[in-house]
Amino acid sequence: MPRVACLPRGRLAAMMRCAIELHALRRSAVSCRLGRFIAPVELHGVLKRPFLVSVEMLEALSAGDSEALVRRMVRAEADSAGIRLDQICDGGGAGSPDGGVDFEVRGAPRESASGLIKRGHTVYQVKPDGLFQPGDVRGILFRADGGIRGSIRRCLEGGGALVVILTARGDLNATGSNLEAHLEAALRGARVPCRGNVKVWTPARVASLLELYPYLALSVNPARPSGLYICSEWSEFHDMSYPFKAGDREDDFVRRLRGHLLGDGPLHIRVTGEPGAGKTRMVLEAVRDDRLRDKVIYADGPRSALSQMRSICGGGTGGPANPIVVVDDCDRPEQARIWNGIKNSSRVRLVTIHSEEDASTEDTVHMGVPPLADAQLDEILSTYARTSDDAGTWVKYCKASPRAAHIVGANLRDNPDDTLRAPSTVAVWDRYIAGQNDPHGSEFEARKAVLGWLSLFRAFGHGDEYGRELDRIAALAEKNAGISNYKFMSTIRTLRRTRVLQGTSMLYITPKILHIHLWVEWWKNHASSKAPRASDLVGRGEGGSGSRRLLQWYLDMFRYARGSPAASAVVRDMLRPGGFLDSDDALKSGLGADFFDP
Repeated sequence: MPRVACLPRGRLAAMMRCAIELHALRRSAVSCRLGRFIAPVELHGVLKRPFLVSVEMLEALSAGDSEALVRRMVRAEADSAGIRLDQICDGGGAGSPDGGVDFEVRGAPRESASGLIKRGHTVYQVKPDGLFQPGDVRGILFRADGGIRGSIRRCLEGGGALVVILTARGDLNATGSNLEAHLEAALRGARVPCRGNVKVWTPARVASLLELYPYLALSVNPARPSGLYICSEWSEFHDMSYPFKAGDREDDFVRRLRGHLLGDGPLHIRVTGEPGAGKTRMVLEAVRDDRLRDKVIYADGPRSALSQMRSICGGGTGGPANPIVVVDDCDRPEQARIWNGIKNSSRVRLVTIHSEEDASTEDTVHMGVPPLADAQLDEILSTYARTSDDAGTWVKYCKASPRAAHIVGANLRDNPDDTLRAPSTVAVWDRYIAGQNDPHGSEFEARKAVLGWLSLFRAFGHGDEYGRELDRIAALAEKNAGISNYKFMSTIRTLRRTRVLQGTSMLYITPKILHIHLWVEWWKNHASSKAPRASDLVGRGEGGSGSRRLLQWYLDMFRYARGSPAASAVVRDMLRPGGFLDSDDALKSGLGADFFDP
């Protein structure tokens, strides 16, 4: 006979109290809400799993959020089963006198994989409060006068199915089959044929299905990683809230991008364009389509996507997930890593966004964002300016950038009587750089000084792989302008947070008009003797590619700012005997030839 270990009564009681307290802690953690979303909580170092859904998470949702989530779940199932979304329509609602259904699917040609959608006609009731009394079961089927709800009768008499979806537990729903038996007995008593077409989805079953759709699980799970958002959250970003003013070229771009995303099979779309050209906004407009938006996961940088890509793709479960993953500020090496890891999956459609144009590859669709026409810039500016003349004066300064137009327009609106009247963008950009700070304070001066040195380079490396590039720029700023390394790096963090600097491993100033403005101002205010020399950027005897690329980006700025009188003056000074281009051996190589390449 096996031996049974007996615990002392006191120890057993202590263990039970501990279990009860832990259960209560978990319930309170997932029930904590912040605004529309559940507040993220991590329990005692438990690893966050952003695409895991629990019953407690469902119970923390409001009634409205529960119904919206289930509706999106039905849409996801319909999409996976090839059922048209226009076959999903609203019902009368359980609270209406004769309705009894929240929504329904009509004319489905097949059943979905999970059985959530039945062939033909399916009606749905969502019960976010659970079922606690026998009367709750009757309330699903019967009106207040005791008659069966008409929409349910018509569906079942026509051979359709009733699906009751519970997002909270109750005393009566120990198992779904028990509730199905209660409902079928009531229907037979009312002489309504059901033939096994009444199904109850318990919260546990709902949670399991949601995990197959990471874009739905992400909206419920409080353990969400930073940097990942569903489409509705992405749409609420401040820089996505400006009115979208599109011309024919922009409308065509959005239509073509949307057409690619509505196709079949794995897909990678590479969207490129100048900083501030509206790349991210046009991708958002493309995926706002009813057929796409529920499937979108937006990553504000490649690191956020890389760490979760396997889970986003369904974790290798073979489930029906077919997400659209949009990765912003994604440079070439990182987009290659992401795409190479997922392109054999038939369920993922990837969109990566970056300011630099890439060489074409066979398995990637390249889409360059068209420059915004003057007419659209004028329309944007006119929404802010008091007169059309005010707006027209500033069109040429926005240089095809909708972001720049909104920034200039906001300054026209908020400061109509100052130097914005003159053809100068100085006041505009000073306020943009300052943000919420005083444009005459010390913090603003620090930001502008750091940006001045950064503007000498078209881009620069950042992070572990390319950190020495930023170190070299910081060393130049400390040597020539007295900006401490600590102040330089802390200002970089602030400028990234305010999105004046964008990118991940490569940072750049945006929009382009601001970058050129800062570059011109630097050369106006500094003697050429202060300019970095090739040896400052590459380093004596150093063979690493990172810093040599920094030299290339320094030279690139002269082409980037082409057309500026300041650029011509600077080049003339560099070409004089003993000047920058006359004495530096590094420029007598291929880099020097590149500098003069038209």
